[in-house]
Parts: sequence; C-alpha cells; structure tokens
Amino acid sequence: MKLYMVEIRVRDWPHTFHWYRDVLGLPVIFVDEPNRFVMLSAGRVRLALKAGSPTDPVHESVNLVFEVSDVDATRKMLTAKGVVTEPPFDSPLNEGYREMRFKDPEGAQIRVFSWLEN
Repeated sequence: MKLYMVEIRVRDWPHTFHWYRDVLGLPVIFVDEPNRFVMLSAGRVRLALKAGSPTDPVHESVNLVFEVSDVDATRKMLTAKGVVTEPPFDSPLNEGYREMRFKDPEGAQIRVFSWLEN
C-alpha cells in the first residue's frame, strides 16, 4: 500500500488553490473548475483541494510536511510573498533537521524541513 493523495476540503477554494499554486509553487496536475477540485503535485504524493461548505471547520487537524533543500531560503521566498512564518529552528535531541512552520489560508498547519549536514 502506498499513499497516493491527500485531500483537503477548503472553504475558499479559488483563493486556497491559487495560494498553493502561486505561493508554494506546487505544479497543477488536474483542475476540475465546475466541481471545484484541483490536484497538485507534491513530490511523490498528490495534494488535492476540494471545495467544502463555508461552515466547515478550520482544518486544525491537518498537518502537511514538505521536505525542502533549504529552510531559510524557503522562508525568505515565502516572506516575500506575504506568508507569516514562525522562526526556523534546529531539531531537538540532535535529530538532524531544520524546520519552520506556517499556516495556509484555511488554517492548516504546514511544516517545511531540510536535513542538516553532518
């Protein structure tokens, strides 16, 4: 068994879709405008955004984790696009990675990390 796709139901589909595409830079695989569905490439896994109801709860339980080559460069790019991030930090307990956190327009937590060189 392998994970094919993660789907998030969002309240403001057009805004959230454009944020993932334009701010995070995820390539679009497929868009179904009439049904307000988009599938984006996120490495080996796909991220799907599907329009939900305006009364759907904020997605506080969603936690997306992306591996990047350089957390600090990613933070600089995101900040230039208006994304508010937490300060980057090195992993506790000498686990060997650097991480930064921020939220998407719907409130889903996103973490980006890169491995530290030995």
